[in-house]
Amino acid sequence: MPIKKALGFLATACLLSAQTVPMPPGAGFEELEQPCTHPTRVWSQFQNSPCPAFYNCHAGHKHRCEYPTNGAGRRCTTCNDYANINYRTPCPLAAQGHPNRPCPGIPQ
Repeated sequence: MPIKKALGFLATACLLSAQTVPMPPGAGFEELEQPCTHPTRVWSQFQNSPCPAFYNCHAGHKHRCEYPTNGAGRRCTTCNDYANINYRTPCPLAAQGHPNRPCPGIPQ
């Protein structure tokens, strides 16, 4: 029983000291904001949007293709999120199945 009391006092002290951590007002609440529900979407065209496909580099890492493509989609007027995307310019690497390439940014 004395061990349980000691653990209870220790836990209480830890909980009370955790409340005294200095934080600026509003810090840490970004995660609690409500996500956008996309109330209004409009058809919008885009240019030079990166190809969404992934490929593996020679080292085995996964990278986004990033080849610029053009297309259109339904854009949320609140957060600019796109849905129902139709790519008008196909990625030329897609015909090859996005083959392995060197890591981007590493000189060969």
